[in-house]
Amino acid sequence: MPDQPQPSTLTPVTISAPAPLAYSCPDLCRIIQRVESSDNISAVRFEPLVFSGMAMEPREHDFIQKIADWNHCNWNTARVIFSTSFGFYQLMGFNIYSLGIDCTISHFWVDPELQRLAFTNFLRRENINWRWSDIKQNSTMFRHFAVIYNGPGQPDAYMGMMLRAAKELGL
Repeated sequence: MPDQPQPSTLTPVTISAPAPLAYSCPDLCRIIQRVESSDNISAVRFEPLVFSGMAMEPREHDFIQKIADWNHCNWNTARVIFSTSFGFYQLMGFNIYSLGIDCTISHFWVDPELQRLAFTNFLRRENINWRWSDIKQNSTMFRHFAVIYNGPGQPDAYMGMMLRAAKELGL
């Protein structure tokens, strides 16, 4: 594995197959933004278990190389980006670079539309096209969303945080 990416001719920002922003329910965007980052666009959270559990499968290798190329960094730094969640929706680095968002992490970190687009693309990839009004009325749908978005560990706690955020936002 190389320490430094090879020089490239990457453009500042490209977006592959963007999802229309209307695809994602605006209420759901607001709720997840509140739950995940307390509405802080520059929120960042390193996930040491993701970092230490990296198996370096070929797919992970490809994402780390993509991260290194876009960020002009070495593999160790790319692995940290891979294992960190960023922005309003706290999307993991490996998700950001698998969702058609191609830019430096510093650009992603300060661009609310790119962050929303990544969240929207995540929902599309996971076949989640539900409105908040549908999710909150259907416990199976609600739990499914919580598990897909936050992992299987504590779906009830995550659902509770979503309900509290919705109440704070008047939704």
